[in-house]
Amino acid sequence: MKKLKIIFNLITLALTTGLLVMITLAWYAVNKTANVTAGAGSIADLDKIIDKVEYYNFESLANDGHTYRVKNYVLTQFGEYPEQYQIDFTYNDQKVVTNEETTGINFHMNPYDYLSKDITKYLIKITLLSGKSYSSLQFRSTAGYFIGFNASNNSDGSVINVDSLSMSSVIKFGCYSSNYPTIQANNGHDNATVVLSAEPTYSHFEYTYEYTQGGIDYSTEYYGAITAPTKVISTGPAGTPANPLELYILIDYNLDALNAFYSYNLATSNDWGTEGHGTNRAPQFITKDFTIFILG
Repeated sequence: MKKLKIIFNLITLALTTGLLVMITLAWYAVNKTANVTAGAGSIADLDKIIDKVEYYNFESLANDGHTYRVKNYVLTQFGEYPEQYQIDFTYNDQKVVTNEETTGINFHMNPYDYLSKDITKYLIKITLLSGKSYSSLQFRSTAGYFIGFNASNNSDGSVINVDSLSMSSVIKFGCYSSNYPTIQANNGHDNATVVLSAEPTYSHFEYTYEYTQGGIDYSTEYYGAITAPTKVISTGPAGTPANPLELYILIDYNLDALNAFYSYNLATSNDWGTEGHGTNRAPQFITKDFTIFILG
């Protein structure tokens, strides 16, 4: 465990994940390759129930432990006048916005390292059209195994090539049912500050290996084949809402899964090579192997 802590303190996990999000309806699941394009905001709105989707990642966390300064903001607007744009924020030493630059869509989940673990959260706000509702919100993965495992009985979780690893293996996600995030105005712009007074109940894709030894049943998490590729994280209202329904989804790295990944690679990581300044090569969790479904 001490060796593992040293790894987390000294090695940066460059999780530069261009998080692909697809929001769709149940019958759309038969075509898993549709709208798989680079960047954030790939949306399949077959039933015309979505008004807009907003994405936020964060630059820093204020001293109050709840107020996050937004680093990048992406809006995908549907309806009669669809549009999509990204805003990148620049702050001065007093953490005041000094520049808002509209750029092309190039939205990433922040890299993970031990010192920046408080700002790796990724917020998605989905606004439905007025009068529209949903039955459930699901995350579905196409990953077959936890990182480093396969159908071979000899696979042990160790990897040599770390350039394109499964995102499903190392994320957790939840949808707020109370204590919703607050998006505050900052220098006249309403997308620069987000207050997260609490976090939702998280779920994650399950990889559980069960075995019996000496007449005793054992269970190991984050090991072997995926056992729960679909996770329902929220169910919609029973009736049709009178006002536009807003959903807030929070995605973050699953530290238990990262611990498991590194524990399987204590020796193998020496073969990952090095990058700038002689540091160990950082794993890239960029394989977009999960989808978000809103079921109507």
